[in-house]
Amino acid sequence: MSHKVAAITRLLVAQCEPPFLSSGSSNPHFVSNNKIADTITTGLQLFYDLLPEKSDPATWQSLAQHINNGRTLPSSTLDSKANHAGLIQLLDIFALEPNIHLCAQICKVIALRTQVEDVTAKFRQTSLADASQGNILSLLSDRITHIARSQTASKQDSWIPWPYPLWFKKAFLKHWDGKPVVKRGTIACGALELLEMQQKLWDRSHPEKTSDANLLPYIYKRIDATELMRSWMEHDPPATTGSRHFLSFPFLYSDGQMLMNFRMLNHLRMRDAYKSSHVNEELFDRYIASSDTASLEWDNHAPETQHLRDFYLLLTVRRDHILEDAFDQLWQRRKCELLRPLRVRLGEMEGTEVGQDLGGVQIEFFNLVCKALFAEDAGKYLLILVICWNTRDADNN
Repeated sequence: MSHKVAAITRLLVAQCEPPFLSSGSSNPHFVSNNKIADTITTGLQLFYDLLPEKSDPATWQSLAQHINNGRTLPSSTLDSKANHAGLIQLLDIFALEPNIHLCAQICKVIALRTQVEDVTAKFRQTSLADASQGNILSLLSDRITHIARSQTASKQDSWIPWPYPLWFKKAFLKHWDGKPVVKRGTIACGALELLEMQQKLWDRSHPEKTSDANLLPYIYKRIDATELMRSWMEHDPPATTGSRHFLSFPFLYSDGQMLMNFRMLNHLRMRDAYKSSHVNEELFDRYIASSDTASLEWDNHAPETQHLRDFYLLLTVRRDHILEDAFDQLWQRRKCELLRPLRVRLGEMEGTEVGQDLGGVQIEFFNLVCKALFAEDAGKYLLILVICWNTRDADNN
C-alpha cells in the first residue's frame, strides 16, 4: 500500500505545473482539471483502503476530538480501563508520514489550481474552467459523491466512516502558520478549500440539517476573537486575491463562536468610532484656542461639524411613538454616528421624567421597538426603511 501512496504523491507533484510559462506562452506540460481530479480521487480512495475493516462511531468521534483540538496523542482524560486499540490504530494511520505527505500534496494541487482559476477568471473574459474541462472543485465533488455511493453500496449492513474532513484538517494543522489569514496556493489554504467543498456537498444533500464534521475548535483556541475580528476589519477581499481570511470559511466555527465574533466586531467598530470622537475633539479644541478668528469661525460652523465630536449616538424618543421617533432620528445619520455607543432618552418629548441611560433604558428601548415592529400598523415604517436603505446603497455605489 505504501508504494501506491508514494506513486500517487509523485504524480501529483508532476501535475503542479502552471498553465503558462514565464514567457507568457502556454505550458505543454499543463494537466487538465479532469486528469488532476482523477489522480486525487485515486488518492482519496486509498485513504479508505488504509482504514481498518471494522470501525465504530465512538472510536471515530474520539479521533475527531483529538484532531479538532490539535492533539497528536490520546488525551490523558480518557478512561484508562477502556480498550483504545481501535483509536490507537487510527492515530497511527493518520500519523504515517507517507499518508500525511499525500494529503498535503492533494491540498497543494487544489490550492494552486483554484488560485490559477480565480486569477484567470479575473483578468480574462474566459475562465480557465472552460480551458481545462470544468472547475477543479466541481469535478472533485462529483467524484467524491461517487466514492460515497460506492462505499454505501458495498457496506450496506455496517457503519461507514467519512475520513476526508479529518485528513484535510490534519494537513491544515501541520502547515498552518498560526495567522487568521492564509495565503492562496498554500497547503493550508488548499485544505480549507477542500473542507469548504465538503461543506457544500453536505448543504446540497442535507439542506435542512447542519453538520459539525468540518468544525475546527483548535483555531478558536489559538486565535482569540479580538485578533480574529481586527484582522477581518483590515482584510479587503477584493484587493487581496492572494489570501483568504478564516471568516470566509464560516463552517469552521460553531454558532456560538460566530455569535461571539459578531459581538466582538461590533465592539471593535464602536470603540474605533468612540476613539475617533476623542481625537476630533482634541483637534477642534486646539484649533479654537489658536486664535480669536478661529474661535469665531468655529462658532459659525459648530452645528455642521458637531457630529464629529459627539461620543455617543443619542436618541430621544417617546414610548408611544417609538418607531416614528427612532426612524426620524436615524435615517439621515452618518455612518460614523451609527457606529458609536448608543444612548437613549425616553419620555423627554412627552414632558415626563427623562430616563437616564445606564443600560436599563436601552433594554426598555429595544423591548419597545420589538413590540412595535410586530404590531399591525408597523408595516409602513418597515417599507419606508427598506426604500431608504436601498436608496442610500444606490447613492453610495
